[in-house]
Amino acid sequence: IHALADLLGALEGRPDVPILVTQHLPAQFMAHYARQVARMTNLPDSVARDRDVLLPAHVTIAPGDASLSCRRDGERIRIALTDAHDPHSMARPSVNLMFDGMARSFGAGALGIVLTGIGRDGTAGGQEIVRQGGAILAQDRASSTIWGMPSSVARCSSRE
Repeated sequence: IHALADLLGALEGRPDVPILVTQHLPAQFMAHYARQVARMTNLPDSVARDRDVLLPAHVTIAPGDASLSCRRDGERIRIALTDAHDPHSMARPSVNLMFDGMARSFGAGALGIVLTGIGRDGTAGGQEIVRQGGAILAQDRASSTIWGMPSSVARCSSRE
């Protein structure tokens, strides 16, 4: 939560892209978490609802009991929620599934950022973003509370 606050707080202006957030928290905490995110930035935010259109300069948060992804619908990109657990990490919500949807929807325009966290969630999806021409960033060890997820992404990226 603190790493996301630092990242969102450092944004200058209003980005012309949607911002998707997957935080590994249970569904019952998501409304409270969305209020926390609202205090982190001057951007509007909401908990994701299936089929809503992604908007630029808007923070969309995974609901906790489903994975947040997206899919292209003509000129628009819509939220796609799934109850499936990620086959790589068994997480739900899943960063891998979110990144995979971003890769398919935005291609070379996708940017994935993996912040402090336990496990490997985000690694497989990050690889898909890179395969589609996008970029993936991982938080460094020094600033991470838990360097599991960022470490996994960094190790994988250093082999390519």
